[in-house]
Amino acid sequence: MALVVAALKQLEEAIPVVGTDNEGGMALMKAVGELRKHFPADAASQGMQKTAQEKFMMQQRQENPLMNILKMAGQQGGAGGAGAGAPPAGGMPPGAPPPG
Repeated sequence: MALVVAALKQLEEAIPVVGTDNEGGMALMKAVGELRKHFPADAASQGMQKTAQEKFMMQQRQENPLMNILKMAGQQGGAGGAGAGAPPAGGMPPGAPPPG
């Protein structure tokens, strides 16, 4: 039950991002509301929620290692402007003949 409560919390946090001015956002808000009737926020203790969320995140890391590598690479390269793998300012790869 704690896993469902944690998932609902994440979905609730996504509602403002998705917005409610479209069908998807309205469906999300309606679904969360319906599920909250059966899984209230206080149905699981804080410790149980945290444990369930950690378990879920661990499972995601194990099932999607490539996504985690890409996320980590994006975090490392994003701080100082263009990352090490960014193309040169002209948009041409090194050693390419000039256009024209």
